Amino acid sequence: MLQHLLRLPRHSPAVTLESVRKESYSEALIQELHAVSSSLMAESLEHFHVHALANDLVHVFRRADTGRIIGFQFWRTAPISTALRRGPMPRSTRSSAPTVVMWASGSGSLRATSLH
Repeated sequence: MLQHLLRLPRHSPAVTLESVRKESYSEALIQELHAVSSSLMAESLEHFHVHALANDLVHVFRRADTGRIIGFQFWRTAPISTALRRGPMPRSTRSSAPTVVMWASGSGSLRATSLH
């Protein structure tokens, strides 16, 4: 397995990952994330701010050479005891809303796709 992983291509350019907890969000970070998000779907900074604060953590992916954000993921957490107590959600109650995933293509442009 290790040999297989070592043969995989490395990201070019290199990408760094920064994890930021909600209590450490700065206005500058929110504005920077909003700029990336707005390149895919326009929304006001105020509305984006509400979404950001509804989550507990954001993973920010940056180009290592420029520091430019190329993607991010917001995450919300819950105690594991809650998840274990509830068990899996029945298919009929799961949200039908798609999840949008953003990433940077090799050329550096942002791409997005919906997962159902």
